[in-house]
Amino acid sequence: MTVAITLLLLASQLSAYERAPSFHESNAVLLNVSETDLNRIVRDAFREHLGTKIEGASSDPSRGIRELRYEATFSEPVLELAPGGTARVDLDLLQADLRIGRFEKKFMRKMASCDNAGLNVDPDDPVEMALYLSFEVTDHDLQIVPSDLTIERSKDFNLIKPTKCRNTWLPKWLVWRIGKGELRRKIKRLDDLLLAKARASASDLGDDDGLLALRWRNLFLYPERVDTSHRSLLVGFAGATERQPSTGDLPGWVAEESRHSYIGVSESFLNSVARSAMQRLQSGPRRPGGNLSKLFRGDAIHSLIPGLRDLRPDADLRLGWTFHRAPVIELDALAADRALVRVRLSGAELTIWDGAERLGALEIDSARLGVLPYLNVLGGISFEVVENTWLLSARDIDFDVETLAATFQELFFGEMFETRYQPVAERAFDVGETAFRPRYFRLLDRYLVIGLAE
Repeated sequence: MTVAITLLLLASQLSAYERAPSFHESNAVLLNVSETDLNRIVRDAFREHLGTKIEGASSDPSRGIRELRYEATFSEPVLELAPGGTARVDLDLLQADLRIGRFEKKFMRKMASCDNAGLNVDPDDPVEMALYLSFEVTDHDLQIVPSDLTIERSKDFNLIKPTKCRNTWLPKWLVWRIGKGELRRKIKRLDDLLLAKARASASDLGDDDGLLALRWRNLFLYPERVDTSHRSLLVGFAGATERQPSTGDLPGWVAEESRHSYIGVSESFLNSVARSAMQRLQSGPRRPGGNLSKLFRGDAIHSLIPGLRDLRPDADLRLGWTFHRAPVIELDALAADRALVRVRLSGAELTIWDGAERLGALEIDSARLGVLPYLNVLGGISFEVVENTWLLSARDIDFDVETLAATFQELFFGEMFETRYQPVAERAFDVGETAFRPRYFRLLDRYLVIGLAE
């Protein structure tokens, strides 16, 4: 019963919000994807959206070409990162066969045509392709910019001569010699066409919402820098109330952790978010509603607030919450692989009013709550409570502070214990077609680092 009463007391809604001063945190969040995992992401996306074998047909693909049929087999792409935010993606065209049912061209005022011309790639002589791209931060968002595409022509494509030609007085071999030059010119422009398609696809990745930029209420979290110097893609996010250009030095541990994929969140950023969200967060006096209203009209409330026993029956009771100070979040390490998240809370008070008259308040002088996140065998993240102390005091009206402190302890422990059976973050962190899940928690230079793996 005491737990239920306390839950109802804490359920009052917050109506007023005073914004905290603006802030800007460079490298507030670090997202690192190792080259190995980045290749897995590229391969998974390639398999899902294209596949290693493609085939198709078109009755009228372009001017002068009719009944086009094609099939091609590709190798899986291989991505290699280079310094300066650049990368190269290698892809081999292992086998291909393209046939043009009819190839038309006006010749001597007649529409000449040839049947079944085409090209192929011998499996013993594949064509090598390479796409060069860069990762850039533009307009406070991450952009993937293809810069060049090359097709190795030393092995070249094998051209297939037509089986029949019509409406021409020239011999077939001469018509093919003329048409072959036209096909070779089209092949020479193939790299430009493919590069244009790659650029168009890259520009569509972010749509209107951006690729990685996020916003929550008055808080922006946006890419500020890209680093590929350690054979991984490291994106440093700034956290701020207003977007502004600036960068800070990366922490020294990023080089050692580059072989792992992870998300790192700085302690200072967590505290900036807490200050922005909760500083001077308060609700003015308001009448309790719903079940809370029934509670205040009964006798059960007197077990927690004995000072209300002598109040007249028709008292206009109202409640209000005030947070004079934001919580302080601390990151600590109990062991090499045990990261402790601690929250210190003070300066909060629950006020009780009779109409416009303030009767008194329950003050949270200090609370110290510490948990160890760990991976649950059911999937997701659970929390082990290692610190749970509350110091309360009453002002101007009598509260049973010892019972309330014990109740707050019970509530917090119960919420954390429940994560053993109902873990949080059970859903995977999806990057394209690849799903990542937390694998470890580590504290590195005031960063909570969450390792990611498939």
